[in-house]
Amino acid sequence: MIDLLQLILISFASSAAFCWMVLLTEKFHSDFTSGTLTGPQTVHAGAVPRVGGVGIMIALVITLSLADEPLASLFRDILFAASLVFAAGTLEDVTGRVSPKIRLIFSGLTGIAFIYFSGVTISHVGIEWIDGFLSWWPLAAFLTIMAIASLINGVNIIDGLNGLSIGTCCFMAMAVAYLAHQEGDMALFGLALIYTAALAGIGIFNFPFGRIFAGDGGAYLMGGIIAMLVILLSERNENLSAFASLIIIIYPFYELSRSAVRRLLIGKNAMMPDSKHLHSLIYHGHMQRWNKPKTMVNYLSALMALSLPAFCSIWALLFADSVLFLTLGIFIFIASYETLFRIYSRPQKN
Repeated sequence: MIDLLQLILISFASSAAFCWMVLLTEKFHSDFTSGTLTGPQTVHAGAVPRVGGVGIMIALVITLSLADEPLASLFRDILFAASLVFAAGTLEDVTGRVSPKIRLIFSGLTGIAFIYFSGVTISHVGIEWIDGFLSWWPLAAFLTIMAIASLINGVNIIDGLNGLSIGTCCFMAMAVAYLAHQEGDMALFGLALIYTAALAGIGIFNFPFGRIFAGDGGAYLMGGIIAMLVILLSERNENLSAFASLIIIIYPFYELSRSAVRRLLIGKNAMMPDSKHLHSLIYHGHMQRWNKPKTMVNYLSALMALSLPAFCSIWALLFADSVLFLTLGIFIFIASYETLFRIYSRPQKN
């Protein structure tokens, strides 16, 4: 029988081994696995393999095949659902021909698949009148699908600096693992740690020097799995406030929501990419202020941005049983985000 520690090590080793092999054989497949990124959000230079997400998926599939019940059952529900948007994102990574609308549709299908396989929807948030509405299953299902689709795209939005999306998802997954362990939910605890290990396997190649990227497939996979983990955390453990799940994922969710509203207010398409995300502003601000190599500015900017999800995850662990303090933490996050946004969006003086 393979114990949890062995599964964690296998997950890490499988992900890292895939990334290592991609880099060793890059010259044979770079025409379709690597690309020079373009567009308003781009902060990287040169062609870099964009298939790190495949390594995460391979690691999780291998680990799933070795896991015992009930971990394997929970694992299958999540992985089957996430595979839909992962496939759409990976196809975009290697062909560049999958439109944002198609990928958004697959984000929604992932939410539908999660409900179908697991039978779980968001049924309570700890506010009586809202919980009353959520007792109507169609509304609960719709909210669950929207939450999963939103986080999928939120993680993709923050996938712009070395280690930012991977590090953010590591913080969120470790917070889920800790709270699940506190509640005695050992299946969810194990799954969150195995997932963290798979992220760490690509993370050692992605941070600090960006030798391999997760790609759209990886970002969608990471966001989908995190969304399902935090939903399961509150639904399987009723003593935990849903606000604990919310603060854990608030950074990518807020980035997505704020960006969509900001674009609509100035008459732009809400799905149109731009360079006004907080991590992009931090990076470009540091490029103007610091006389340092571009790669160094990249990972130092990522470390600053990572302070936000780190704070949120730690706050969730400290105050998981207090709706009041969890709400306060959300307001502190928003105030911190908006302060940084205004600082780094100011024109630089020559």
